[in-house]
Amino acid sequence: MQYFGVILKDFSSAENCIRQGNTDHLPVLAPNLAENYAAFNHVKNVLNGNNGVQQILTSVLDLLRHQLFQCNRLLHASIIANTKEPLLPVIRGGHVGQPRLNIPVDEVITLRRCNLSWSKIASVLNVSRQSLWNFRWRSNLEDPHAFSNFADEELADEIFAIYTQHPSSMI
Repeated sequence: MQYFGVILKDFSSAENCIRQGNTDHLPVLAPNLAENYAAFNHVKNVLNGNNGVQQILTSVLDLLRHQLFQCNRLLHASIIANTKEPLLPVIRGGHVGQPRLNIPVDEVITLRRCNLSWSKIASVLNVSRQSLWNFRWRSNLEDPHAFSNFADEELADEIFAIYTQHPSSMI
């Protein structure tokens, strides 16, 4: 019974957030609703024979599905509304053209070390790929994933050093 109390509490909290248009708690509540939906759907599939229970579970699933749809719609609308304003401060103004954005170098390096592509980094920072490329060019930012510029002799020396330390690795 305590499980159903938690489900009812999550459902009513999500309902209040949807009614008020408040998206602060929805990212926490939506996964719980999705989990509850999956659990009820599993129970419905297991209890195939009992028509009365099937009807109740179908009604509960419809309510959860509708609420999940409302949560997703509200979260999507809030994300779109929040991305229209620039996220980064402007460095210069009063010049011809679009003002330059102050892109933090350490944040770009950290995101790149987390194996994000340049396109993903640009979308996280809410800038275009071209703006990010221009920033990389202006700040001489090296890509930590770029290939190294080993000369042939240096590469041969490195391979030989690895081979002497681990002779069975080059078979």
